[in-house]
Amino acid sequence: MEFLSQVPALALSEEGGKQSTFCADVFQPRPPFEEIQNCASWSVSAQAQMEEALKRKTCRVSWAAIFVDESGMFAVFQFKHRLSLGDAKKGAEAILQALPEAQRRAIELGLRPLDELDSERIRAWKTVSTVRPEEDEESSSESEEETQTSFVPPASRQPAPPAAPKTAAELLAACEEG
Repeated sequence: MEFLSQVPALALSEEGGKQSTFCADVFQPRPPFEEIQNCASWSVSAQAQMEEALKRKTCRVSWAAIFVDESGMFAVFQFKHRLSLGDAKKGAEAILQALPEAQRRAIELGLRPLDELDSERIRAWKTVSTVRPEEDEESSSESEEETQTSFVPPASRQPAPPAAPKTAAELLAACEEG
């Protein structure tokens, strides 16, 4: 799924039953951007390790993702089969091993079935297409016309028109001549 172009559609938890989608807050509230950038130091290697763990036949998780949104950092796990919370925590262990201790611990403690509040949070996410400025068809065709240029070889150029008068006296003199 391309998360930049569409918000994921996830199933909500059902009362008393098993669930296939679980989530957890990694941290809240959202820290300053500089602190989020510090996550880049471990995120690339964690992603590679998580992808390897997902390839195992015994892995119960079909996909996992960690998102930074307006509220903080949010982890979502989609399992291959419906599970109870305890089984989901055990099933996510292989994926969580890729994360630093603080993030892994926060997810382990906060893992829960996806509920309506989590669903509202996810639906509020912006995609690339939703943050692009809207363009009406007329202005886009006009802008295309304005940006079209052509090359005219120097030999075929027309002579420049005479310079327009700069003062009122020059304008009067040009009108009397013409």
